Amino acid sequence: MELEVKIFKSIQNFITSSLEEYMAKNKVGFNELVEKLGSSLPHLSKIKKGEANLTIGSFAHLMATLGKDVKPLFKIKK
Repeated sequence: MELEVKIFKSIQNFITSSLEEYMAKNKVGFNELVEKLGSSLPHLSKIKKGEANLTIGSFAHLMATLGKDVKPLFKIKK
């Protein structure tokens, strides 16, 4: 169970930092990001807080929309 919590926290930190980095870099507000993702304000808020249970597909969509490569998260080498 400890490993599961550690993995969850790593993924959540990656998502949160990716959202914040994208918003800062592109000077996009939270509401604009909601529109860009085709999401709702409550859902994106839950994602940011780690309260949303994302599917692999929704995680991939989120990262692709943010233009974020997930290789650093999983330490994948080319």
